[in-house]
Amino acid sequence: MKLTNSGLSLFVFLMSLALNSSAQLNYQDTSFRNSAVDSLVSFFNKSINENVHLYNGMAPLGYNYQVKGHPFFLSDKLEPGSIFYDGTLYNDKQVSYNIFLDEVITLHFNNVFRFALVKEKLQSFSFLGHDFVRLVPDSINSAVLTTGFYDRLYEGKKVSLYAKRVKKIEEHVSTGDLESYFIEQYHYYFKINDKFYPVNSRKSVIKLFPGDKKEIQDALKKKKIKYRKDPEGAMKIIAAYKDSQKH
Repeated sequence: MKLTNSGLSLFVFLMSLALNSSAQLNYQDTSFRNSAVDSLVSFFNKSINENVHLYNGMAPLGYNYQVKGHPFFLSDKLEPGSIFYDGTLYNDKQVSYNIFLDEVITLHFNNVFRFALVKEKLQSFSFLGHDFVRLVPDSINSAVLTTGFYDRLYEGKKVSLYAKRVKKIEEHVSTGDLESYFIEQYHYYFKINDKFYPVNSRKSVIKLFPGDKKEIQDALKKKKIKYRKDPEGAMKIIAAYKDSQKH
């Protein structure tokens, strides 16, 4: 039930009656009045849930179910998470991230309908152990980044690491039939002093830090991480190592 202007006026009127009752009320009357006020406040709080600016998105765009797989990150189900939306943090929300459309979906307060959040109002969200932030590149980084949500893998004072999670549709001919699949791709970026650098291989990482090849190898060896087997884990260690350097 949506709280309209008339509903708000009625609430204010009823509160006014309750709070301006006769000063000659006895104890039982006062208790009754307090109970009535509490009920009205409860009703008001429940009603304005429909007006909270979190619930001003739109219906999810959906996708072609004939494409094998799904367009979501990690899970095609709503998962527990948090949302920082339009300047307000909302905990204990249900979250799903369509990385094919770069669209974040949550559950309406009625726990029935799903809706997609307005991208421009969504600053960040977290779920399944991942922390996503919306990046809007400035003139320095516009040639490298596109506006969208990036998985913040490591955040330091001087060096940070981000991943762009995407899915694309690929088509293959199998037994004479054309079949389509969702293919997942990850793109990584080191942020060094406010500038982003794309990296897509061990070679490109070493090239980014040419004077630290041995130290990087030692840091990975100490953590028993091999770039070939776990490139994302390796890049986190490298980012932490570079951030810890004094110069």
